[in-house]
Amino acid sequence: MTGNFTGGRSALRTFGVVLVVLGLTVQAGAAQMSVAQEDAAVADSATVVSVETTWADGINETSVVAAGNVTSLADNESATVWLEYRTNGSTTWQSTAQQTVDSVGPFREVLTGLESGATYEYRARAASNSSSEVNGSVETFTVPDNPPVVETGPAERVTESSARLTATVEWLGNADSAEVVFVVSPVGSDTTVSTSGQTITDSGSVGETVRKLRPNTTYEAVAHVHASDGDNATAGPVQFTTDTQFVVTTDGVGTVNETAVRLSGSVVDLGGADSADVGFEYRERGATEWMQTAWTTVTAPGTVNETLTGLSPETTYEVRATGAAVDNDRATGETLTVATDSAFAVSTDSATVVNDTAVTVDGGVTDLGGADAATVTVEYRRAGTSEWLTARRTEVASTGDVSATVTGLEAGTDYEVRVTGSASDGDRATGAVRTVTTDRAASAPAVDSFTTDQKRSPNPHLEFTADWDVSDADGDLDTVTVEVVDSDGRVVRTATTSVSGGSASGADSFKLKHVRNQRFTVRLTVTDESGHSTTETRTVAE
Repeated sequence: MTGNFTGGRSALRTFGVVLVVLGLTVQAGAAQMSVAQEDAAVADSATVVSVETTWADGINETSVVAAGNVTSLADNESATVWLEYRTNGSTTWQSTAQQTVDSVGPFREVLTGLESGATYEYRARAASNSSSEVNGSVETFTVPDNPPVVETGPAERVTESSARLTATVEWLGNADSAEVVFVVSPVGSDTTVSTSGQTITDSGSVGETVRKLRPNTTYEAVAHVHASDGDNATAGPVQFTTDTQFVVTTDGVGTVNETAVRLSGSVVDLGGADSADVGFEYRERGATEWMQTAWTTVTAPGTVNETLTGLSPETTYEVRATGAAVDNDRATGETLTVATDSAFAVSTDSATVVNDTAVTVDGGVTDLGGADAATVTVEYRRAGTSEWLTARRTEVASTGDVSATVTGLEAGTDYEVRVTGSASDGDRATGAVRTVTTDRAASAPAVDSFTTDQKRSPNPHLEFTADWDVSDADGDLDTVTVEVVDSDGRVVRTATTSVSGGSASGADSFKLKHVRNQRFTVRLTVTDESGHSTTETRTVAE
């Protein structure tokens, strides 16, 4: 295309000659006036609007659509724009109707009544209340003599970021083939998005999907047909508005307990879809793979709630809302973090034998797991049985020790004991099961044999030896005492022997002087470490 001639303006002012440019006769004086006007406008650039000539495409043998673009309004609130055109070689411009614009961006006009096959010059023009008229570059177009015929159809499958554009090419003219391209731009903007284009060799319907559009934006779509013989055709524009964006948000998270958290999110906008599946994704902080909750199907904006369970205690998780709309759009909310409570925990620390019928169990609450209070129970059962019995139940409001003595047990028997707890928030915990054996039942020691061997003496004396054998089933013998008791019940002689273990034997000798015709009782007492004792007696006389 040919632009305005500007490089020779100083020469025109200097020599005042008549130049013929592109078949147009231009007087030097007129050129000087034009330059003076432009210089005056440039002198106050803050008020000068600017415009550019952009493109032109044939519609039929007598019509062309031509476009310009307002690139700046400077300090003006609005500008007046129009197009001028003339046959190549003519000196008279024809003008389209003027339009008022209040923002930068493209504008276009359909030029009708043109001569088929003729070449035209055209340019964009603009003016404001505070500045002189300004021109875009002079470009050319040729009116098709047998152009393609194209008709745009409605936009289909419109989402927030894409749309399928359609057109019907009814005639290829003299061409064997043509390329069809859709050009899309937001209304009032000079930003364009083009499809890749497709080549056709016969008339018929065409369609392409344009992507990377902005949500909730009104677009104009123009179909351009570039025929192989050089003729072009344009149809449109067709307007369509993209859907609002499918949006979900992660609204909040809260800890339920050590293994569960409560999640809340919202579907802010379905983005034009009829429904969407919405859920939550979660993972331990530092992990790479997201895990997905069950989906909830929604048909309108609103809130979605979910309780995650089966989590690890005292662990930080990342969570976010996510959704998949029925039109295949996807959305993800902000990633938030939440930490589960520490676990409610109790312990069974020890089980100590008290005696043959009682044991003491020590334990405690090591962590309330976020609860305000807990009930702690000491339980026991005979080994091999299934039912737990309660020894003691204690209410606590903090961590600490718990102790209980279990009584009424059977001697020499294996028992299982444990500490369990139920927190005020519903959590339960069980300490380790410990096994303890009660002492065997205490039994008195036995006198296995006890004899006295009396010696005869010519003197009035009494001499004898007490022989004894003792035993104890508990194996805790302590002492054996032999006493000689006179008829008045007085103990006149005593012999005590320390013993141990399960059995012992011994002999104690006694000599009583100056006794005649007297009878004595010999009393043997065996005692174990538990204080149990057994006594037997024998009689000796002089």
